[in-house]
Amino acid sequence: QLFEPTGVSVSNASSAVPQGHGWWRVPRPTPVEKAHVPGHYKFDSDPLAAVAIAESQLAKVASCYEQVKKQEARRGGRQYNWVIRARPDQGWILPVPNLATGRSWTDDRVWLMQAPIYNGVSDQAAFVPRRYADLYFGAFRHMFR
Repeated sequence: QLFEPTGVSVSNASSAVPQGHGWWRVPRPTPVEKAHVPGHYKFDSDPLAAVAIAESQLAKVASCYEQVKKQEARRGGRQYNWVIRARPDQGWILPVPNLATGRSWTDDRVWLMQAPIYNGVSDQAAFVPRRYADLYFGAFRHMFR
């Protein structure tokens, strides 16, 4: 529903019959605008490309998470407290926060880097409490399978 036409023809509202008044194009809000999606969300102009890009990104993230679960199994089933997702090409200006001692870091939410979000997928850093990891990293399974 995010990729509907953005124009519609309407008649002159001041006349019950548009006779002699003609027709004009009035752009209507896009579904993204109607849904009040923040401006930092960006979408490919081709809906099929947008879906393919999102699917590809989520599949890679899900694959990495499978490696985390395998490592936990090798640790005797002992789970990590946090699962951190970071791009390999992403640089860090400051040290990564210490999640064990950071006072402002609570494990009641997923922490995402504020950056442009393309095609509905944040491919930036994510700090995910382990109890939410299956949901966060399992989005691919719920959306595309």
